[in-house]
Amino acid sequence: MDFLGIHLTLLIGPSVPLPAPVDLMEALEEVEVHTGDDRSGFQIRFQVGRCGPADLLDYALLASPLLQTWNRVILIVTFNATPRVLMDGFVTQREFSASNEPGRSFITLTGDDVSVKLDLEEKSAEHVGEGSLTGVFGHDSSPFALSSVRPSEASASSPGRSGRPGMPRCSTGSAASGGASSRCARWAGSGS
Repeated sequence: MDFLGIHLTLLIGPSVPLPAPVDLMEALEEVEVHTGDDRSGFQIRFQVGRCGPADLLDYALLASPLLQTWNRVILIVTFNATPRVLMDGFVTQREFSASNEPGRSFITLTGDDVSVKLDLEEKSAEHVGEGSLTGVFGHDSSPFALSSVRPSEASASSPGRSGRPGMPRCSTGSAASGGASSRCARWAGSGS
């Protein structure tokens, strides 16, 4: 191997980028890196085609987990045996352009430098069913709401509704009309 000259190394992967496999490097058609004052980015184009029974249903590269969005990409250029990182970023877009002409179908990965992760906006949302069930049933249906049993009084050794120790057992009594109640009338800290 000639160490002098210019060499490109592509590291890619979901969390820890590793050297790209041979079939991916053989399909590499073009790499473009652009830099700017506020953000840098890249575009990598791979040639895809059908080349055997494995490609009957779909192009093999389309199914590759390495070419998914939010995978990490590191491009390293080696000049005369001195490696330099050209780009360190994440894939933000994947585009497939098909053609009827052989050798003219491409997958293009577009991405930004690692600062794109800093710009992601955190969203918080209320999830129904977590915490108190007041919003779901219109009343507080926590296990300790219907009795004077406090969580500290619940026996750690007694199995609860789902057989878990420390959860009070619901004793299903009869309702005023004589039928079984749809919700527990009382909660007991011991198995009753």
